[in-house]
Amino acid sequence: MKSVPAVQRQKAVAPASPWLTNPTGQLWHTLTSVRLALILILLIALATLAGTLLDQVPASVASDSTAYNRWLDGVRGRYGVFTDVMDRVGLFHVFGAIWFRMLIALLVANIVVCTINRWPSIRSQVFKPRVRMNPAYFERARVGASFNVTLDTAVAAAAVKKGLRSAGYRALTDEGESVAMYADRFRLSRLGTFLTHLSLIMILVGAIMGTLFGWKDDQFIVAEGTTQTVPLAKNISVKLDQFEDEWYPSGQPKDYASQIVIYDNGKEVKRGTTHVNSPVVYKGIAFNQSFYGQVAVLQVKDAAGNEVMNESVPLAWTSTSGNRPIGWVNVPNTDYKAYIVGPEPGTYDQAVPLGGVRLELYGKEGNLVDIKDLQRNQDVVSNGLTFRFLREGRFTGLKLVKDPGVNIVWIASGLMVVGLIMVFWFPHRRMWALVSPRAGGGTEVRLAAASQRDLGLEKDFEAVTAKVRRALSRRQHEEKEGGPHV
Repeated sequence: MKSVPAVQRQKAVAPASPWLTNPTGQLWHTLTSVRLALILILLIALATLAGTLLDQVPASVASDSTAYNRWLDGVRGRYGVFTDVMDRVGLFHVFGAIWFRMLIALLVANIVVCTINRWPSIRSQVFKPRVRMNPAYFERARVGASFNVTLDTAVAAAAVKKGLRSAGYRALTDEGESVAMYADRFRLSRLGTFLTHLSLIMILVGAIMGTLFGWKDDQFIVAEGTTQTVPLAKNISVKLDQFEDEWYPSGQPKDYASQIVIYDNGKEVKRGTTHVNSPVVYKGIAFNQSFYGQVAVLQVKDAAGNEVMNESVPLAWTSTSGNRPIGWVNVPNTDYKAYIVGPEPGTYDQAVPLGGVRLELYGKEGNLVDIKDLQRNQDVVSNGLTFRFLREGRFTGLKLVKDPGVNIVWIASGLMVVGLIMVFWFPHRRMWALVSPRAGGGTEVRLAAASQRDLGLEKDFEAVTAKVRRALSRRQHEEKEGGPHV
């Protein structure tokens, strides 16, 4: 026997597509990868988890370098030596970091390319399905049925078509020596996949719009009776008319709300009461009730007796030791910063006078200059300034959110629900039939169905097969009785 060289025995390998050999084609092929989509989704999920669990710098603080450095010093006790590294990689402003936006953009591109790549196949299944399948398909099909009838092929084919339609299936035929049929139901549900993809893209676009054009301030504080300017919307200011709180008999807070007035360029434009999870909204900015606390109303006079300051100092932060409420204010026309310290709640605090507050005065370099106890309506002199603690008050802490992408996300969520209902509640089911004449007379009918992860297909196939059998039996009975009955 003549031997064949090994080179000749090798199978011919089809040359690679020119499209896949150029950089654009390779990039397109990479973006069609489901594995890439899963990796991107995992990375975005981890980043979102980090942005949820780690402290995130408020937008109003991020825009002020001095305030930002002070904020970093405040969280340094929690994150220690890792603080600066975490800051450099953007873990304190995850949702605004360039790498997070790049992950979102890559996932959008991945979904778009996968959708475009799948369109030809789905379009063919929905609008131009293959009607004739070869006999081998019916032999290999996992879900199938076969039976013989005494009817003529054309008559049997008409009965099969009638049976399929009675089961709610559309039936297409390809006639020849044998009659091939394609039947399907809920074919437009295939397009639900594209609705789901579109909704994902819209959600991601909405998220990008939120990070690019939106902002959030978790620590907008307004004392009762005062007006504060919104840091990231300079023309808008908010006045707190009244703060209200309700308590259960056990001492637990029941509800708290703020009656606020919103001004635009100094003109009153809206009044409302903001509760937890029930914000007042103006120009796309949601004013959410978030927290509350005490203020110390402080008056400061210079050496000549001129009033240089009379304002409420919110005690909105907590000391690192003793859990005492603290607040601070820059004394106008001086290099001093005054820290006001309240007593530790629930205890008799020996470090803070009963019914009063403690003043800690710091210089330009952050050095402690003086410590004084301030009793209500009593003057205390320090470094040429006269300090007076006038009274206590309350402040409200509002969470300000402007998210131009939120409506897009809501619409996308609706589209996703519709798409999922189309895909899972109305699955596209396809069946094929082959009606062939038998050599000895009569007709053979074969049915088969595509079973791709459709758990209800077998039960539905049995119901359709029963309807087809009944249609054939009825037609055979009519033939025996001398023709169809009216």
